[in-house]
Amino acid sequence: NNETLRDKQILVEDKKILYIGKFSGSKTPQGVERLKFPKGLVCPPFINAHTHIPETLIRGLIDDTDLKDWLWNHVWRVEPMMKAQDARVGAQLGIAEMIKSGTIGFNDQYFYSDEIAKVVYESGVKAFLAPSIFSDYNPESKTQEDAFNKNIEVLKKWHKKDNRIFVGFGPHAAYTVSEEMFLRVYEQA
Repeated sequence: NNETLRDKQILVEDKKILYIGKFSGSKTPQGVERLKFPKGLVCPPFINAHTHIPETLIRGLIDDTDLKDWLWNHVWRVEPMMKAQDARVGAQLGIAEMIKSGTIGFNDQYFYSDEIAKVVYESGVKAFLAPSIFSDYNPESKTQEDAFNKNIEVLKKWHKKDNRIFVGFGPHAAYTVSEEMFLRVYEQA
């Protein structure tokens, strides 16, 4: 009803909210953990709908420039040097920042999705991963074909894992992926 509820209790079991309502005031049953937040606020969590989570490591590389300059002359000069371990550390940092801000899930398109999926699994957040398909600046795959095959590999390994990790296809853009590859992605998806 778009109203603020005050002095209520929330009953959670197996990650599901079973009850929100009047505080019973009764004694806590054995085996149940009761948490009190007298000045707390409970609100729905956030989902970050557009990330390239390992890029957390290159945040601030350059500011105040147009997209083409930022992408072609800066980001795409640094990203080819990224290794799987760098993507893992970037994902750990980015996910830690999201958790701190109340974000419980994200939608990501990047390289090294296998490493990102491992961090998602370990952290407990949710993610939709679309391994990046394109070749020129892809540090993980040197050809679009390799990137496409890696996407399928990650999909088979991680899709629906723990009902928190979902994998789709990530053709980068019309200016970095061939029309033939878009058709192959369409057919496979």
